[in-house]
Amino acid sequence: MNHRTPILVAGILAAWVAAAVVGQPTKPASAPDSRRADAPPLATGLAGCAARGCHGGPTTDTAGKPLPPSTLNACTVWLRGDRHADAFRVLLTQRSKDMIRLLKWDTTAETDVRCLACHTTPSVAAGPPTPDVVRVRMDGVGCDACHTSPGRATSEWLDVHKSGTPADLTRCYGELGMKPLNATKVRAEVCAGCHVGAPAGDGLPVREVTHDLIAAGHPRLNFDYATFLASMPPHWTEKGTPDPVGEWFTGKVTASQAGLRLTADQATRGHVWPELAAYNCISCHHVIPGTPGGTDWRQDRFAKGEAGKLPWAGVPFPLHQLLPEGTDADFAKRMTKLNADPAKVAAAARTLDAKLASAPLPTAAAVLRSLNLDAAKLDWDDASQAYYAMAAVNRARPGRIPGDAIDGKLLALRDSLRKGPTGYDPAAVLKLLRQAAETMQKP
Repeated sequence: MNHRTPILVAGILAAWVAAAVVGQPTKPASAPDSRRADAPPLATGLAGCAARGCHGGPTTDTAGKPLPPSTLNACTVWLRGDRHADAFRVLLTQRSKDMIRLLKWDTTAETDVRCLACHTTPSVAAGPPTPDVVRVRMDGVGCDACHTSPGRATSEWLDVHKSGTPADLTRCYGELGMKPLNATKVRAEVCAGCHVGAPAGDGLPVREVTHDLIAAGHPRLNFDYATFLASMPPHWTEKGTPDPVGEWFTGKVTASQAGLRLTADQATRGHVWPELAAYNCISCHHVIPGTPGGTDWRQDRFAKGEAGKLPWAGVPFPLHQLLPEGTDADFAKRMTKLNADPAKVAAAARTLDAKLASAPLPTAAAVLRSLNLDAAKLDWDDASQAYYAMAAVNRARPGRIPGDAIDGKLLALRDSLRKGPTGYDPAAVLKLLRQAAETMQKP
């Protein structure tokens, strides 16, 4: 699900909404925790993985030469370069303190389940803060968060896993709750649980970034699985040959499905509805015509709609163009209907989720065609999504030589987009997109 960013001067409606919503107490939506206060946590934490004889080996040899990531040093690589290791420390920053103050929450970020749900291993976000739980929380989004199936305890498979034999590993994955992460779909679903959001379930609290949180200063979620995966130092070795286009497409579908499931949950669990984070931010956050600064080109991105209706942020570009026409029409209609019935919105979300599950994998050529750059009229979000798609196609390009002309064009495009939605030149970005696509389409 694509969440657009607030842009430039907020309109009168947006200012009213922010004033009305931010500061309202929001009850934490958590999964029930029936475990005893003295029960061991579901997560073991780094202590179970970081021993030198397990996954805490060195990353250089005795001569100081770098060693490749492997099972021997996976935890060391993760600790040194993976941003998930810093996730809990973010809750201790001044920005987090300011957000709590603006939200008027009677708590602290480092103890509130709404923050801990994604800034630490989710299975220890709720429940009594015993010393063991606090220790695991301070690890950030640790090993257990990805490698243990929700609702299971790492201790169920850890000792068996230590033997390292194929039979025991098969048992860990098949019976004991260890999460198999070799499949792109499974891995993307794990990532989307926090980077998009997820309803409460299997002992985990709800994970979501609402309009309240964004208005208070939390970055909006703009998840691209393939790009996020490429930006983290791998602490694993891939099995088989990666398919960059398949990873990009599967990540897009998975993220959209996660957003739909969260929307269906928000619509039916008594959450503030409608949840404005699911809509297009620039429908409210834009320059008001007739005020200093002139007209805002971003308003031209969307057709004028009916007063009181908010445009749904939509299946992200260009995934929308790769789906059969009308795939998301019913859900979009219900999401934009004034005073829509939340139950019907939830039902439409589940239907679209099921449709996305059977979306066929496109070819690299089909992905490039879907961009339709000759007629495109892109805002920053769509231009960024086009860049992500082209970067995936480029990684799959036969005979690619890193640093060649196409890489150079994509780097220039990336640098232009890094200026953000209020600082980049849309015409220049579209020109760069067209140049890169033209070069990539040449035999």
